[in-house]
Amino acid sequence: MILLAQGKKQAEIAKALGRSSSTISRELKRHALESYSATNAQNSYLKHRQNSKAQRKLEQPEYFNLVQEKFLTQNWSPEQISARLKL
Repeated sequence: MILLAQGKKQAEIAKALGRSSSTISRELKRHALESYSATNAQNSYLKHRQNSKAQRKLEQPEYFNLVQEKFLTQNWSPEQISARLKL
C-alpha cells in the first residue's frame, strides 16, 4: 500500500515484491475498497480457505454410521472399511 500511495505503478510494485504484475493487479482488485489492507486480505483468504476444505468422511453421518456398523457388528478390519469408503 505504501508503494501504491507513493504513486508507483503496479509493475514497479511487482518488481519490488518479487511478484508478477498480474498478482498485484488481482490483489488490488480483490481487496481494495478504498485502500488495500494486507491484514484484511489475509483474513479474507483464511476465511475462504477454511470454508473450502473438504469434509472428512467420518465427519459425515452416513459414513460414520457405515463404519460403526461394519466395525462393531460385522467385525470388519480397518483395511476392509477403508477400501469400502474409497468406492
